[in-house]
Amino acid sequence: MTVPTRMSGSRARRNGGSDYEGLSYSVTRLRPGVSASEFSTHLTGFEEVPAILSGASGAFTARVSSGGNTLQYELNYANLSSTATAAHIHFAQRGVSGPIIVFLCGGNGTGNCPERAGTVRGTISSEDIRAIPEQGLEAGDFEGFLRILRAGAASVNVHSERYPNGEIRGQIRARVQP
Repeated sequence: MTVPTRMSGSRARRNGGSDYEGLSYSVTRLRPGVSASEFSTHLTGFEEVPAILSGASGAFTARVSSGGNTLQYELNYANLSSTATAAHIHFAQRGVSGPIIVFLCGGNGTGNCPERAGTVRGTISSEDIRAIPEQGLEAGDFEGFLRILRAGAASVNVHSERYPNGEIRGQIRARVQP
């Protein structure tokens, strides 16, 4: 696979002793026709719209199944200021709020989110994709969902009681293995 641009790096929280010290990630922009199957992001309050000052942090990773019809994911977060109320994947580019595509926890039959810290794992299939007609996404359109992820036009957001519009957020990017 040819990857025209690649950026890699690491972010570490230096205070507060987060579980995500030394979290590494890689990001790429794929040329048309190249299909990424792994995605990740680091979540902070600074990615929220508008940005907020929070000691919370998180990480999200996901992988498309070999059959291409499901996405297995893991969301970890820690140090929320109050109880988590929901976590979602939203359809929006960086710096913009957007509608919910998929619930990860806290709604739509997904079960409660871990309170202030924890891990949420699951599998997303076409049945989980919500319609967003004003943005061209039909309910159940898993291929459309993958196109959104591959384009970098989706974010993960963890909402809390203190910050009902979201306490931490991260823009999902295709992940490249070194």
